[in-house]
Amino acid sequence: MIKKKKTLGAIVGSCSFGTGCPNHKAPSVAVCIAGLSRRFASSKQTAYINSRLLQPIKAAGAIGLTRLEPDVFVHTKLGGYPTVATDRESSSHDASNTMNNVLLAAKEIGAVNSVIEDGWGSAHDREKLGNPSCFHPHGPVEGVMSYFFSINGCLQQIKKVEEETGTKYDFVIHTKPDTSEIEPITEHITAAIQCEKSMYVRDAMSYQTRAAFEVYANVWNDQFKNPNPSMCRMQESNEHFTSNVVRVINQKGLGPAVYVR
Repeated sequence: MIKKKKTLGAIVGSCSFGTGCPNHKAPSVAVCIAGLSRRFASSKQTAYINSRLLQPIKAAGAIGLTRLEPDVFVHTKLGGYPTVATDRESSSHDASNTMNNVLLAAKEIGAVNSVIEDGWGSAHDREKLGNPSCFHPHGPVEGVMSYFFSINGCLQQIKKVEEETGTKYDFVIHTKPDTSEIEPITEHITAAIQCEKSMYVRDAMSYQTRAAFEVYANVWNDQFKNPNPSMCRMQESNEHFTSNVVRVINQKGLGPAVYVR
């Protein structure tokens, strides 16, 4: 028997677009695209993100703080693979990208701000942990710590706009640049945009209230930069960083927050 992957549809429940937001007809949304670029440089990938995510939430009424459509932020890395995709359509899971191709991709999805690091990125280094003796015998932690560094970088981009505009976003959608897992049912995505509940589909995509995203994006500081992180002795998969932060969000009274894997 093939186990069916869980999706947003399994946890969105009775959510309804705009519920609990100051302007329920036009909630302000930040879209955070963070992580290793991989297939992101491909025009097929940007078309996928536009058609399956950005265009539907704009059509539903979501806006940004800088424009009348959701604000998109990109925080990514070119990759350190020996194979370099010099043309956009040869970008893949195991190839690095050129700066120009990733910049073109960011432009195609209408990013209002982009940070693109060379190679694996500045945080891909165990010695940069607050406690380098942590996360053994979990195994290589560089990839996931670099991932959450990008998510935190996206938070900093978001905060900059909030400071400039004097207001905060209502909601944040986070996804990896090379995602192939955008919820296939548009109505589930638009229903998820509200100000009461946060939803996490593994560590691949999340639909969060602004308050919940503050906690999620600070996994970088709370775990990786912390000399005494609560998950120091973890042995579970990297997914556990997400399932744990969902527990923390609920403990802080910022929920409900739900996780599906």
